[in-house]
Amino acid sequence: MVHLDMLLENFADIRVPVEVDLGTCRICVSDLLALRPGTELTFESAGREGFDVLVGNVRIGSGEVMDLDNQLVMRLEELNVRTAPAPVHREGSGVNDD
Repeated sequence: MVHLDMLLENFADIRVPVEVDLGTCRICVSDLLALRPGTELTFESAGREGFDVLVGNVRIGSGEVMDLDNQLVMRLEELNVRTAPAPVHREGSGVNDD
């Protein structure tokens, strides 16, 4: 039986896309078409409450958004990359959309 750490070591240099989900909102198509640089969107669920870290639509962690020396930073509070959690369903992601 192959040990998990040995298996992961073989894939350690593979680059994967990481998404940070800071918030969501819904807008009408007409409003979407009217978006221009400088447009401000109001989020229904905003990053102030926290954010999820996703790899391939799989939630691997969470954290909070902070201001550090006038810079927006994200501090990870939870990280779990050693298990295989269930994929996160996000509207419009194409995963599990009915």
